[in-house]
Amino acid sequence: MLRKIYYIALRNLWQARKDYGLILESIFFPVGTLVIVKFSFGQMEESSYSLETQEMILGLIALQIYFQTYLMGALVLVRERVQGTLERMFTYPIRKVEILGGYLLGFSLLGIIQAIYVLVFSYFLFSEIEVVFDSHLWLIVPITILLVFTSIGISALISSFVKSEAQALQFVPLIIIPALLLSGIFYPVELLPTWLQKGSYLIPLTYAIDSLRELIFENGDLYDITPSLVGMLILGMVALVAGSFTLKKTS
Repeated sequence: MLRKIYYIALRNLWQARKDYGLILESIFFPVGTLVIVKFSFGQMEESSYSLETQEMILGLIALQIYFQTYLMGALVLVRERVQGTLERMFTYPIRKVEILGGYLLGFSLLGIIQAIYVLVFSYFLFSEIEVVFDSHLWLIVPITILLVFTSIGISALISSFVKSEAQALQFVPLIIIPALLLSGIFYPVELLPTWLQKGSYLIPLTYAIDSLRELIFENGDLYDITPSLVGMLILGMVALVAGSFTLKKTS
């Protein structure tokens, strides 16, 4: 089983190197977005950023990772189905869970590479504000991995219900807008109405932002962020299980 998962993951990584559109988008879109974020605040001296502004920047960095990983996973999975790759895989003695596991591993590795790129670029772009990762790197790594994992799980689930890449793109607002408004990027989740607070915890980004804010601004430790890590893990597992049941070989 593990050998088949590894083979599928390796195949996905090999295929990704030839997807020049995805590579260019993964390189330039995060850079452009984060540069706009930096200068949209209208302050040239990072050290003068208020605490609230620093928290917003932190949340927008996490949103970038969440969005890029979802977009990559959803588009590639839909493309694999449309091109008949999934259909061919189903003709081999490979179980559905192995196929999904292989895609999860491959996309997660790509997502982690993308996340590292975003974090490194953000570190140098916002080097003078308090959003620095030196003393918390060993805890930021699992937060990032779980955010990538959960985002890939959601992309696998969404891709099961769409028939083309264009339809996958139509789901982007349904994924990003709730995350942008309800995850705590611009204001604490506690300020939302009770029913929206409950809804916000169905969004993986909420847990990631809570964890990062606890670490960087509250000087928290692993114990403090464990509930958020568990929350992200549960959401990712639920999405993957649902995605495995709805995975289809053709459109």
